[in-house]
Amino acid sequence: MRPFRRKLTSLFMSAVLTASAIAAVSVTTGAPAQAANRCQTTFGNDTDTSPYPYSFGPYWWGAKQASAGGTRMVLDVEGPWTFDGANIHIWHWYGGDSQYWCMASQGYYYNGSRVYKIRNLYTGKCLDIDGPSGNLGTRVHQWGCKSYADYRSQQWAQEPFGSGYRFRNVFAGGYCLDIREFGTSDGTPVQIWSCSGADNQTFF
Repeated sequence: MRPFRRKLTSLFMSAVLTASAIAAVSVTTGAPAQAANRCQTTFGNDTDTSPYPYSFGPYWWGAKQASAGGTRMVLDVEGPWTFDGANIHIWHWYGGDSQYWCMASQGYYYNGSRVYKIRNLYTGKCLDIDGPSGNLGTRVHQWGCKSYADYRSQQWAQEPFGSGYRFRNVFAGGYCLDIREFGTSDGTPVQIWSCSGADNQTFF
């Protein structure tokens, strides 16, 4: 099952031209073998917690409520820094690799939605919760994808919701990825909070 997102183009058609000695041109066209996407070639398989590859992405994730003013605001890594514990916040879209995310299925469902590990294309770190703690308001940061205290803190159920999707953290009992205090500006941090159905928990 593919996650509900747009993909970057990964296939192309190639043409090979051969000129004969008398200037006649022969054209041969064929479809290449299925190519792995950038996520899979960069990260391979999530062999620590599942046998599945990072076969989905890279994607940007827009924050619905914060983007309502016309500027696309997306999940990003503060800095962007590459160390464990760097905050995840929202930032205006500029297309850098720190704004792209790769996804690996974890092979099971949580409350009816498929669970993924979500990895930043630039830093190679995974979307995680501080601690890990299941308390309301726990900040969301990045952490090594194989150096967690509890693997469930890096597992997120992608749930279709309204005109987008929301992400429930498995360790935190299904609390949702949330833009703190309905912020809309660059640098607003991301946390976990009770799933309320509000647009600050909806991503597209």
